Amino acid sequence: GARYYDASEANEGAAFVFLGGAGAIPDADPASAAAQLEANQPDAWLGNSVAGAGDVDGDGYADVIVGAPAYDAGETEEGA
Repeated sequence: GARYYDASEANEGAAFVFLGGAGAIPDADPASAAAQLEANQPDAWLGNSVAGAGDVDGDGYADVIVGAPAYDAGETEEGA
């Protein structure tokens, strides 16, 4: 997670998914990420918190959750 990441919006934040193994991620450059999520909203701070969530959807793979504490989805800074 990178909560102060600027792309199309200032401090929108981002989360980057890197595929790796037990030996670590060889290159953590955002350009080499398998996926990149952005809030597309100024000051949302996506990536402020990132955590493993277990296998939430039952597909046999561990899932990850990412928070955006200041995201506006109807109410001011309600978070997502």
